[in-house]
Amino acid sequence: MRYLVCFLLLTSMVACQNETQVFEQEPVERRQAFFERFQAALIAPGKGWIMQYFPTGGESAGHNLFMNFNATYEVTMGASHAFTSNVYAEHVSRYGLTVEGAPVLHFTTYNAVLHSFSDPDLNEAAGDFEFIIADFTTDFIRLKGKRHNADVCLTRLDDTDGEEYIRRAEATKNALFALRSPALRLRVGDRAYTFGEGHTSVFKIREEGADSVRNMAYIALPDGFRLYAPFEAGDAKVQTFRWNDDRSLLICSDAGVNAAIGSSVDDATAFFLSSLEMNSSYSWNVQPAALHGVFADAYARINASYQTQNQAFDGFVLTYKPGIQGLALSFKGRNAATPHEGAIGINLALEAGFADRVRFTDRNAADANGQRFLNNYDGARDFLSALCAGSYTVTVESPLQLSKFKFASDLNPDDRFELTLY
Repeated sequence: MRYLVCFLLLTSMVACQNETQVFEQEPVERRQAFFERFQAALIAPGKGWIMQYFPTGGESAGHNLFMNFNATYEVTMGASHAFTSNVYAEHVSRYGLTVEGAPVLHFTTYNAVLHSFSDPDLNEAAGDFEFIIADFTTDFIRLKGKRHNADVCLTRLDDTDGEEYIRRAEATKNALFALRSPALRLRVGDRAYTFGEGHTSVFKIREEGADSVRNMAYIALPDGFRLYAPFEAGDAKVQTFRWNDDRSLLICSDAGVNAAIGSSVDDATAFFLSSLEMNSSYSWNVQPAALHGVFADAYARINASYQTQNQAFDGFVLTYKPGIQGLALSFKGRNAATPHEGAIGINLALEAGFADRVRFTDRNAADANGQRFLNNYDGARDFLSALCAGSYTVTVESPLQLSKFKFASDLNPDDRFELTLY
């Protein structure tokens, strides 16, 4: 059953009951009946709701907030955002239902999950925490923020709890929109649009061949993302995109729309190589947990050697280093609270005759700390030698996820490692 709500309907509401009975009720009784139906939907069996919250509308980052209401006007909220130190946290507070020209859902006592966005000491944007009830069913609620008129939706959770939903949504955002990840490309018919700067949670959308840019906030889903509002792309309006089966595309799931988002990069390996050229700001972390074979063995020995000298090894980064005039396998370590770092010069090139194979070579151009690292830490030279032995086949999990590359040795596929963009 669906209820459309506005001020006039509060005094002349028609629900799925006998029409004569409805209009025999007094306005107060009709409002009470409406709120009873609304609260029944809020507290119906399930795992709660996810609020897709845009504090001030379409140019403010969207946030997934978990909410679980009970019949005694308590609500448990959960989230992972800047005001919870980016760690999932839940807090209990109270809510209320009132009429202020229209039916309103109030969150009446402070809850850091929501009210942090409207706290002037924390956030100048002064986000909404009072919402006009615009529309609802047992599975979906549409609200309007009283202050900013922002569209806010609640979707019922049936199979996944709030923390898991938010964790999966964050994983999708991190996979698609790491800092400096390439833009995405939306194709609708013969028109194309780039969606850039997704790491900010507010896309900069530009039609290819045009100069104008439109800002549009989005919110991450466990399997894609949803724009704050429908975006007009030619004759189509698009809003929600979800992974296809092999995660190579994001398919528009809006009814009657044939559109898909892919990568703006045509050659993943070429993108990786270009990211390490002179004047590039890209850096790639060597992931310790994803080292296998000879790399895992050498890395473990480096760690042990650092510990023997009462030091800590903080890992490798692949990046361009002007100091040694080229690409470097750089490293960081610590002696108590004093950090140190160094660089070992290497070359990287596409293997002749292959589009997805690369080869590293030692340039013998380490800086002073790099030379001490190679001479004084067990496993350091073996790690470098392994890296520069043979070629590597380069793969990505998805052409949409160019923030992580996998390298497998063509001499021994068990010798492999991963690099992640940061």
